Amino acid sequence: MTSDPIDRSGLRPRYWETTPLERMTRREWEALCDGCGKCCLNKLEDEETGEVV
Repeated sequence: MTSDPIDRSGLRPRYWETTPLERMTRREWEALCDGCGKCCLNKLEDEETGEVV
């Protein structure tokens, strides 16, 4: 078994159940990431403005 490359020490217990994504710290968000790439692949582009979300 490989070691976990993400340092999860010091994070609030079960913060993902009560903290909206936009209020999470960068460290909290990165700790949730399992590297699947799905959130990076699903993007919407406004055809008129080119804005990507």
